[in-house]
Amino acid sequence: MAQWHTLWSPSGGLVRRSDRLEAGALLGSLLLVVLLVPLLVGLGLAVGRNLAADAARQRATGHSVTAVLLQDSPPVAVDASGELVAASARTPARWHLASGVTRDGLVPADHGLRAGARVRIWLDAAGWPAPLPLSPLRAAATGTLVGVSSWLAALAVLTLGLATLHQGLEHLRGRAWAREWAAVDAGSDRR
Repeated sequence: MAQWHTLWSPSGGLVRRSDRLEAGALLGSLLLVVLLVPLLVGLGLAVGRNLAADAARQRATGHSVTAVLLQDSPPVAVDASGELVAASARTPARWHLASGVTRDGLVPADHGLRAGARVRIWLDAAGWPAPLPLSPLRAAATGTLVGVSSWLAALAVLTLGLATLHQGLEHLRGRAWAREWAAVDAGSDRR
């Protein structure tokens, strides 16, 4: 609350110009953080809508089929700490299109599957493997994450800026105090 008093105290008070600058920067930053909320909510909603629309187009033009693995998928791989390296691996497989055409290619398959195992894959409009479209819930969650993380990033940048300003002003204030004390010491030596 001292910052608010600093902004509106009389000019003849014990408030330095640097105190007013710092208080004004804090007030401006707080206002900016609040004003960014509706803008970044709109950004998150737009991202969510765009992702949902793309997923709907992918679902309308693609479809899932069962592919048969032509080779064993790689065994489960773990790193030195025992963590799973990847949930699936691209493995050669064969699938049939609705037109009767047979295709071969690499498809995502769980580790440790044997040749001949059947896996469900998503095909694009051309009949080639594609990532599974996002669900509407996942699209909305991604949009929300974009909006919230953008707001947090703005908050972090403003906080860093305020901290940098504060450090710079503290340095200037310290130098001003040193000059004033030097002048007081010089005055006391003359007496």
